[in-house]
Amino acid sequence: ISVNDVSKGSINLDLSPYDNTTDALVLIGPVISSTLNSIRDAYDPLTYSMFINQMQWGDVGNRMKAIIKETVLKDLDRDNLSGKRISFYGAFTLIKPDDYSEIVITPIKLEIEESE
Repeated sequence: ISVNDVSKGSINLDLSPYDNTTDALVLIGPVISSTLNSIRDAYDPLTYSMFINQMQWGDVGNRMKAIIKETVLKDLDRDNLSGKRISFYGAFTLIKPDDYSEIVITPIKLEIEESE
């Protein structure tokens, strides 16, 4: 993996077959865009119709992202990720819905493989 500028808060993933091309991004914070709500949107029992307005619906997504930052990403050593293998579970957002050129993954589990 390679790590973008930490201010952008993402890891570039080069998936098999490895060709040194970014195939997807995994969000690692410290900031996770308020427009990326893939975890909220992927959670099947939760629907917009359960809320009074868009503000409440947005608050749910923001709280979910805050929990991810407080748990999954809290102790992440962002300065020592480049070149390491990772495993993750999460939900994704297609930035360009008509193609798969920009996939952004919000992790709910992230593991970094230690170098030997």
